[in-house]
Amino acid sequence: RYKLIEYPHNGEVQLFDLEKDPWEQYDLAENPTYQKTRKELGEKLVELQLELADPLLEKR
Repeated sequence: RYKLIEYPHNGEVQLFDLEKDPWEQYDLAENPTYQKTRKELGEKLVELQLELADPLLEKR
């Protein structure tokens, strides 16, 4: 349902609700209502990066 994007070169984060916003027009990353979702997805992203030995993990 949600899409989290992290840009390692500048630390920017974007979060979109793809059910309500399929065109990704409304960034929810700074919305207090979605901070738990952002945190959970960020943790899952790190887990996957560790599992895959992603070199971008070092830039987080």
